[in-house]
Amino acid sequence: MLNQFKTNRPYNSFLLFVYGLVLCWSALAKPFVLIAEKGDGFGWRLIMQFLSLKNGHSNFALALFFMVMVFTLALLINRLSILQRLFTRLHYLTGMSFLLLLSVLVSRFAFSSSLFSCVLLLSMLNKTASLQNATNPKTDIFNIALVFGLASTFFAPSIWFLSVLMLSMIFSRPFKLNEWLLMVVGFLTPYYFFYTVSFIAGNKIENFEILFRLHKPSIALSLAESVLYLFLIVLVTVGMYYVQFNMRRLLVQSRKTWSLLTLWMIVGVLIPFLNSDFQFCDFIFLLPPLAAFISAFFCYQPKSWISVVLHWLVIALSIVIGVENLY
Repeated sequence: MLNQFKTNRPYNSFLLFVYGLVLCWSALAKPFVLIAEKGDGFGWRLIMQFLSLKNGHSNFALALFFMVMVFTLALLINRLSILQRLFTRLHYLTGMSFLLLLSVLVSRFAFSSSLFSCVLLLSMLNKTASLQNATNPKTDIFNIALVFGLASTFFAPSIWFLSVLMLSMIFSRPFKLNEWLLMVVGFLTPYYFFYTVSFIAGNKIENFEILFRLHKPSIALSLAESVLYLFLIVLVTVGMYYVQFNMRRLLVQSRKTWSLLTLWMIVGVLIPFLNSDFQFCDFIFLLPPLAAFISAFFCYQPKSWISVVLHWLVIALSIVIGVENLY
């Protein structure tokens, strides 16, 4: 299986879907509970009201939709690694690593505003990294900022990912005031739209809080989870070393994209601490960059048997955690 994902073949997308279903079986076996949190933006609250889910809801359809969005995230991060040439060869290891990483956390995740926001943000990351070669940069900057603003209307703390777009503009383009103004206008457009529609309809949009203070999240972990998370941290650290060691063999554009992923990871680490109503699913923003670094471990590991053993070890531990949380 690992060797199969080391290739860039079209049917790997289907294999990735099957791989995700097998690994994340506990998500379908025990449907999630969707609840509101303080970090929800007004856009997400409107969706929850439309679905009559304001006080919480649990069903198989939400779990299935969760799996679709998770698979979308895996394809998006893998597409980014291919289009931006993040590695010396093309492969599906990045998408595989995302699903592998998610499998050990899926029992704590749910269909939430943070997941929906992460899908929107990641869908624009390739364009964000490609601003240097954009044929129509003003349009791209407006569209990217528009989606980033829309994401923040679903999950307010995701507003901090605007720093990724700013860094890309600093790296990729000479300073032009009109482009930065377009970015601001694009980001504020969803807010203008929502407030205008609400005013015309005579409805009041609830305020949401953009947090600047750090909060200490309360996380209770079992022994198996603690061991596995420490093990994953080691994999990510070794993957970072491999990325840095092979950086000189990559294009300049690829190096800039790795810088954006690093900034994304830093913001993703801070997001749970910026939400006073912490939920474990807020860590979803952290998974795409971590998956990229873990895939570097599987891609550059000189001894293939080590990759195979560690891959199946993580799968075995994820099954143990899934069974433990199911019963």
